[in-house]
Amino acid sequence: MLLLCRTSDLDKTSAKSVTIQHQGRSVDIAVVRNHKGIYAYLDVCPHAGTPLEWQQDRFFDESGTYLMCATHGAQFNVHDGLCISGPCVGDSLTRLLLRVIDGEIFLNNDSEG
Repeated sequence: MLLLCRTSDLDKTSAKSVTIQHQGRSVDIAVVRNHKGIYAYLDVCPHAGTPLEWQQDRFFDESGTYLMCATHGAQFNVHDGLCISGPCVGDSLTRLLLRVIDGEIFLNNDSEG
C-alpha cells in the first residue's frame, strides 16, 4: 500500500491532488471526499485525456456536488466517477481502491479498475 494523504487533509467535501511514481512515470490522482465517503480517481478526463483539476486541489463544480473537468466542464458523480453531463456522458473516471487506516489514506497496490 502507498500512503496518499491523511483524512485531516480533506474537509467534508473537498479534494486533494496527489502525484505518485508508477512504473517510472508520474501519475496524478484526485483524492476526493463527500458526505458518503472518500474516493480516488486518476486525474484524467475520459473524453479529452486532460486533468480534471482546474486549480490546485480544486475538482468540484461550484455547487460542491460533482467533480468537474477543467477542459470542457463535464461533470462526474463523486461516488462512482460516472459522467452525467458533458461530451463524455456514460463514460467513467478510472477509480482507484483505497484503504483508510488510523486517519491515513492508502492506495492499494492492485487497485486500478
